[in-house]
Amino acid sequence: MKLRFEKFNDQQAKKVAADFACMIAMAAKTTATGAPLSDWFGAADRVRLCQNLKKMQIVINDPNRTATFVNRAGGVLKVQYHSLLHSQLLPEKSPGNLLEDIDPKTKKKTGTGASAYAFPVNRMNEVRSATTLDDLDVLDTSSHVGSGMRLYLTSIYFDSDDAHRAATIYHEITHKVLACEDFAYDEADCKNLTATPNRAIRNADNYAMFLLHC
Repeated sequence: MKLRFEKFNDQQAKKVAADFACMIAMAAKTTATGAPLSDWFGAADRVRLCQNLKKMQIVINDPNRTATFVNRAGGVLKVQYHSLLHSQLLPEKSPGNLLEDIDPKTKKKTGTGASAYAFPVNRMNEVRSATTLDDLDVLDTSSHVGSGMRLYLTSIYFDSDDAHRAATIYHEITHKVLACEDFAYDEADCKNLTATPNRAIRNADNYAMFLLHC
């Protein structure tokens, strides 16, 4: 993939480019025999899961696609995003959702909040009689992946280590390619989600955790 950067300084852009390269190298292991699929996806359908991992490989290694990283440090979201099918605009007078939490006393960033986000696009109308996200599996990508796929990063992104930054990028791309949702975050909650494999296979952070542990 070609990479574009908006509102980052040169040092930040170089770091994100290095993280993307790291993600590519890590992702190459996701389709290897013996990768710990059950640890992160439980008894999820192996055919569908392998198809999803291959879709990711195809997109991230496609030289004709472009990923655009946008600096959203200190930004505010006007959309309450729960899933591809359940997003809504906040009320007109709402202050919005701060992407980086601010300590009300010191007025300084606390280091918690969103490190990254992406907006998947509903493709349900492209599959006749589709009623669920599962029906989109027949498409090359379950969500719309345009020529300038936009991925938004905050300053919190840069506070994590190399491997986790790479996994964060992979996480966000699963929203764009596989229409993944955010049922759970972090290692413990993702492991618990394997008890419901139909959710684990749709959860972005399960793919990120899988990437980290391949």
